[in-house]
Amino acid sequence: MNGTVSFPMTGSGVELPNQGNAASAHPPAIMYTALMKHNAETIEKLVLMQYNTFQIRRKIVSILLSIAMILYGVFTFHTGMITSYFCLFLGCVMIAGLNVRAKSNARKILAQLSGKYPSSEYYFSEAGFRDSKKSGEIPYSNLIRLIDDRKYLYLYITKESAYMVNNSSVYGEGGLDGLKELLSEKSGKKWSSPSTFWNFNINSLRELLGSRSSGYEGERLNDHHRF
Repeated sequence: MNGTVSFPMTGSGVELPNQGNAASAHPPAIMYTALMKHNAETIEKLVLMQYNTFQIRRKIVSILLSIAMILYGVFTFHTGMITSYFCLFLGCVMIAGLNVRAKSNARKILAQLSGKYPSSEYYFSEAGFRDSKKSGEIPYSNLIRLIDDRKYLYLYITKESAYMVNNSSVYGEGGLDGLKELLSEKSGKKWSSPSTFWNFNINSLRELLGSRSSGYEGERLNDHHRF
């Protein structure tokens, strides 16, 4: 199974995609290698990363609305109005349920995998990278977003697909830093940290709006099979 994981923004389907390129007669020189062995924890982490990265606007709106409702309920609680209790209750429910959809999708994907988690070994050359279980090389120019959460790298190649790399498995000159520099230089993309309510800013908004205009929707779990 391929380690590319993607989760559609709508629905809970899982697709494991074929890169579809013919194998090169002269394989390029390998500069770095890396591994990824998925388990239940990494699948959930990847789904949540997708939600927190590409649905951050919706999440922030939900948070602000929840806070407004809670504050209204608190400051009008003494009046005994039904709306005060309702807003206070609904605001708390919304805050508690921010990641419910993503976690629900993760549970569905885990059920579909039935314990058969994908794993991959990646080879990075000067022009692109490939999966040991697939033919063909993915050009770095295909990368649309690079994220590092200090434990894993998330390499987004299409609006539906992301490769996840275990940071501790990277081997090559310069190690993890060398690989990150290569990916950033060749793709023209800067590395970013996972999006949160606290680090979301104007630049993040501009980047997300740019992603939206290009049709980016999210990622899914990839190989040949579609569930």
